[in-house]
Amino acid sequence: MKNYYFIILLLIPFQFFSQNWGLDQDFNTMGYSITNMIVNGDDYAKSIAVQSDGKILSAGFGLRLVRHNTNGTLDNSFNGVGYTAAYGNNTSLNEIDQIIVKPDNKILVIGTIYTNKFYLYLAQYNPNGSLDTTFGNSGRKSLDVGNSVTFLVGNAVYTLDDKILIGANSYSSDGDYTLIRCTSSGNLDTTFGGSGIVTVDGLNQDSAGKVIVLTNGKILLSGNSNNVPLSGTYKQHVQILINNDGTIDSNFGTNGKIYTNFNTNNTQSINSAVLLNDGKILLAGSIMENTSTQSDFFVSRINSNGSLDLNFGDNGKRIISFNELSNNQPSSDYINSMKQQSDGKIIVSGYSYNANQINNFALARLNSDGTLDSTFGQNGKIIQSIFGFSDVIYDSQIQADGKIVVAGLSKINSLDRAYVTARFTPNSTLSNSDFEPKNFTFYPNPAHDLININGKRNIKQIEIFDAQGRLITAKKVNNEQTSCDISAYQNGIYFITVTDDFSSKTIKIIKS
Repeated sequence: MKNYYFIILLLIPFQFFSQNWGLDQDFNTMGYSITNMIVNGDDYAKSIAVQSDGKILSAGFGLRLVRHNTNGTLDNSFNGVGYTAAYGNNTSLNEIDQIIVKPDNKILVIGTIYTNKFYLYLAQYNPNGSLDTTFGNSGRKSLDVGNSVTFLVGNAVYTLDDKILIGANSYSSDGDYTLIRCTSSGNLDTTFGGSGIVTVDGLNQDSAGKVIVLTNGKILLSGNSNNVPLSGTYKQHVQILINNDGTIDSNFGTNGKIYTNFNTNNTQSINSAVLLNDGKILLAGSIMENTSTQSDFFVSRINSNGSLDLNFGDNGKRIISFNELSNNQPSSDYINSMKQQSDGKIIVSGYSYNANQINNFALARLNSDGTLDSTFGQNGKIIQSIFGFSDVIYDSQIQADGKIVVAGLSKINSLDRAYVTARFTPNSTLSNSDFEPKNFTFYPNPAHDLININGKRNIKQIEIFDAQGRLITAKKVNNEQTSCDISAYQNGIYFITVTDDFSSKTIKIIKS
C-alpha cells in the first residue's frame, strides 16, 4: 500500500500540478538556488543581471557578487568559488543595488558603503570575477556624497557616452534627491552640475529616486514626494526633468516638476520606472486604496509630457491584489521590480505579506494596455513560497528565451537569511505545494550531506523513501528541530515524510 501511495505521489508533481507558469525545474532541479554566505546572518540579493552568455549575476549585502550557470548551479569559475568576498566592516549597511554588464563584458556594480558615514560605492570586475584594477582604486571607488544620516541608491544607468548616471536619495533632516554622474573609470564627472553631484528637492521627505535617460539625452527623475511630512502618509509622485548638464529644465511642467496624485489622501510608493519605446513611462510600486490599510501592487503609465495616460488600465492605473491567492485573507503586496517583455507585456514582482505574517514571492503580468494577462499563473498572478519564513523578490530580469529570473532573499530558518536566485518558466512541472511548508520547513533542498527539519511542534517520526516508494530510513524523534544525514545516498530524488502529534508532511527532496 505504501509503495502504491508513493508511486501516485511521484506522478503528481509532474502531471496534475503542471501549470502554465511556475518555477523552472531545469534551474538547479528545484527552480531556485540558495547562496548562504553569512551563516545565521543577513544575506540579501538586491540586484540581478544576465550576461550575454546566459550566466546570471546577483549581488547585495556585504558587497558580494554571485554568479550562477544557466542551469542554476554556482559557477565555480567565477572567483574560484562562485562569488566574491565580502568587503567592508558593516555588512548589513554595505550593499550593491545595481549590476551593469558593460559592452566589454566587464561587470560594474553600484551601491553604498558605510564607514563613519555613507559613501557611494562602485566596483568593477573582470568576467572571471577578479577586480578590474584599471577602475577606481584597484577596482573599487568610494565617493563622498556629503553628510547624510542615510544614503540610498535608487538605480543606475550606463549611458551611450560611457558615463555612469546614478539616482539616489540622501537624508539628513529632510529627504532630497541626489544625482551623481561619473566617468567610465569611476571619477566624478565635473561637467554635470559643476561637481558631478546634483541635489534636487521635490516637496518634503523625497524618496525612491529613479533616473531614466530619454532619447534626447535629458534625464527624467521619478520618485515619491511627501507633502505632509508630519503624518508621513500622503505621498505624491514627482517627475523632474533635468538637462544633460545637471540643470532643471524649467519648460517641463511647473518649473521643471510635475506632481501626480494617484489616490488622494492615501499612501503610495513608486519603486520602479521604465521608459517605453514610444516615450511613455511605466511606473510601479504599491498603493493603499481609500481607507484600507492593505497595500496592493500598483502600475501606471505616464505620457511623454508627464500627464497620466488614461488609456492604460483603469483611467491610467492598474491595482493588483493577491488576496484570492492567500486563501482570501488580506495581504499587503509590494512591487520591487518591473520589466517589459519584447512583446510589450509587463512583469512586476516583489512580495506578498499574508495574514500569517509570512512574505512570499509575488509576480503578476499585465498586457500592454494594463489588463491582467490571464495566461500567466492564476488570472495573471503567481504567489510562490521558497522556505516559507520570509521570501522577497528585489529584482528581476527577462532572459532571451522569455524565462524570468529573480533575485532576493529567503529566510531559510528562524535566524538565517540567504541570497536566493530563482527562475520561472511557462512550462513548469513544479507546484507551489512542493514548497509549501505548512507545519514543517526543510532546508537546504537540494542537499548534499544534511537536510535540516524544523517543526512548529515536536517532530515524532521521520521516514525517507526512494523514488520507487521504498522505505530506506525511519527514525523516532521528540524535538522541534532535527536533521537527517543523506551523505551516503546516491544523487537523485527522494521523499521525506515528517509527522508530529497532529499532522504529517511529505515533500520531494533532491540529493545532489
